[in-house]
Order: sequence, then structure tokens, then C-alpha cells
Amino acid sequence: MFYVLVLLAVLTRLIPHPPNFACIGALGLFAGCYMKGRIAPLIPLAAMLASDVLGHMLKIDGMGFYSPIAMVGVYAGFGLPLASDACCSSSEDRCGSPLRLVLVP
Repeated sequence: MFYVLVLLAVLTRLIPHPPNFACIGALGLFAGCYMKGRIAPLIPLAAMLASDVLGHMLKIDGMGFYSPIAMVGVYAGFGLPLASDACCSSSEDRCGSPLRLVLVP
């Protein structure tokens, strides 16, 4: 069932949609809640990469690897929560508080 949701997330980026209205972020929240292990946060990045590769191959306007600087910004924007989660949550407390990043040295 989860693979179907990933496929739908990729398809929502390929079909015409309003700007910033793809469900990749929602897929990341869903994966973080319902999948176990460290691979869960990588699911939205993999879906974005798959849709960018398909968009580039199909030559869809605004999809694919159109600007390296913009692509680094987009992927870093999705990767930043992954990095903050890795440094904020311990093995005992998987759902660490966001304030822990600020309060704990």
C-alpha cells in the first residue's frame, strides 16, 4: 500500500498542478509516522528524485534538473529536517522536541 502512495506522490508532481501543491511533504510526514527505521525520511527525497528524473526525460517544463542552484536549494530544504531529526532525537526518544536543538549543547 505504501508503494502506491509513493507512486501517487510522484504522479502529482508530473501532472499539471498549482505551484507548491504537490504532496511530497505530506508523504514525508506519513513516512515518518508509519514507517520504521532510518529509511523513512529518505522516502520523499527518493520520490522527488524519481519525479525529477522522469520530468527531465519527458521534457516537462519546470521539471527535471533545470537549474543546479535551485535543485540544491530544493533538496537541501527537504534534507534539513532530516539533519535536525538526526541530531535532535536520541535512540530512546525518537520524537525529540524541536527545542532540543536550541537548548541542548
